[in-house]
Amino acid sequence: LYTKFAVLLHAFTGLGLVESASKCRKIMERHFVGGFITEYGAKSVLVAGSYMFSACVAFVAWGWMDAAFGCESLGESMSGSRGFGTFVFWCFVFFLAFSYPVLSILMIVVVDSSLQRMERHRMENGIETTQHVWVGPLAAVFAGCASMLLFRFASGLIMDAVDALFLCFAIDEDNGVDRSKSGGGRDGRGLGNGPNEKEEFAAMVRAMPGFVVA
Repeated sequence: LYTKFAVLLHAFTGLGLVESASKCRKIMERHFVGGFITEYGAKSVLVAGSYMFSACVAFVAWGWMDAAFGCESLGESMSGSRGFGTFVFWCFVFFLAFSYPVLSILMIVVVDSSLQRMERHRMENGIETTQHVWVGPLAAVFAGCASMLLFRFASGLIMDAVDALFLCFAIDEDNGVDRSKSGGGRDGRGLGNGPNEKEEFAAMVRAMPGFVVA
């Protein structure tokens, strides 16, 4: 309650955090038997989607870097008998990097600087350079981490909106607001204000996997 609905109630009313938490707990006890929704299911879907879309962005960035610089690092790493294993390996690397995107970006900057110095030394000594091997993967991880930060921010906005709507419903119930006058009711346009509708919604909330007794 302190980190979710109490903060929302604090934003609504301007009360202190402790007082908001106390009022929020009483509201939940009156209408949802002292429980609140933790949204484990929705959060899991958003997190999984963020990882998947970030991995897609990473592979697209890798392919784009290869095309821009005339390299074949992605195609070479995925071809042959070890192609699937290499694909799984890079997915695992992306998963680790996306779990800590800010730290991964900082590490990429350090690694890129070190590799540039190494390539400059090889060039000065007439040794064949190898930047075509590591430029694509580094760019892929960087682009994927940047996408992960964006998707995490968007997911947080969605979850905050869900929490705010749920708390607004509980506050409406606490103040006896008749939602049937604004599109609710048994006519199929929304949730009404009758006792059956209230109990049905409360039963649905209590039946959710993420329902936790406060």
